Parts: sequence; C-alpha cells; structure tokens
Amino acid sequence: MNPVGGLPESFAMLGEQQAMQVGVLFAIAFEVATFAGISRLASQATGMASFGLPMGGSFGSRSPISDLTAGQAVKAIVLGIVPFASLIGAGSVGRMVFGGKGQLAGDVYTSGASLLPLGFFILATSLLGVANIEVIAVIGLFALTYTILMLYAGCSRIAGISEAGAAPAVPVVLLLCAWLTKVIVAAMW
Repeated sequence: MNPVGGLPESFAMLGEQQAMQVGVLFAIAFEVATFAGISRLASQATGMASFGLPMGGSFGSRSPISDLTAGQAVKAIVLGIVPFASLIGAGSVGRMVFGGKGQLAGDVYTSGASLLPLGFFILATSLLGVANIEVIAVIGLFALTYTILMLYAGCSRIAGISEAGAAPAVPVVLLLCAWLTKVIVAAMW
C-alpha cells in the first residue's frame, strides 16, 4: 500500500459513516494484533523464567494469557484502546491548531490506519523472538516510517492541514498521543 497516496484515496471512496466504521475496524485489528503479540511475549517470558532463566523487568512476573483474570483481560483490552483514542484526540487537536478543515471521521480513519503497522510490528516481534533482533529492528523501522507517512498523509490530505503545517503537526500529534497514552495508562494501573 502506498501510505501517502493510498490513504486519502481510500478515504475518499467512503462516506463519513463508513470511514468511521473502517477506522474502528482498523483499530480492532490493531488491538487484536497487539493483544496477541503482547500475550505471546508474556507467555514466552514466563516460560523462560520457569526454566530458571533470569527475566528482568515486568515480564518475569506476568502470567500467560490463559492465567489472566477477567478484570485483567478487560483492563488489557481497554489499555489497547487508549492509543487509538489518544491518537484521535491528538489528531483533532492538531487539526484545530494547524488550521485543518477536515472532520472527526478523517481523524478516526487516519488514527486506525496509522496504528496498523505498529500492531503488525508487535505481533511480528512475538512470532520472531529475541534471537531475530536485527529483523525485528528492520520491521520496527518500517512500522514507524509507515505510521509517520500515514499520519502525514492524513494530516495533509484528509484533515486539510497545509503541507507546511502537516510537517510539524505529525510530531506534535505523536508526542501528544504518547503523553495522553502515558497519563491514561498510569491512571489505570
């Protein structure tokens, strides 16, 4: 997919309601990939710890997905929604600050689409394992690049921000999204 040209073209083929629905479907795909990837990584880390291998950080104390309580599973799902909601909010603020003329449907569509590469990266990381760190780094670079390009296309061609404004809008949106996600996650945990 061409993230710069393809995103606005696909958005233009949809009505406002359909664009929001597709954006939410993209977010669900991100959620599933992220949840599956993180669950798999946690299971692998728990398995390594049970063999007496040192596991620093929080993964060593985590259980596999099957051991999650209902409350923990709901919290994990809600936490997966946070980046999507934060990105929508940050995109809307960016659109207002940088003089965009788009609408909420464009923010939802762009947010959902731009999270897909990151969800794929998390899932791929869990499937490849730590032994493939070089491949994981390359996939991570591609995921981050595609996310940035999709956000730029969304800002400039869907949200109606001028190209001169879209360039600084993307890092502002990413930083605001990261900050909002951190605040919400910290409040929940």
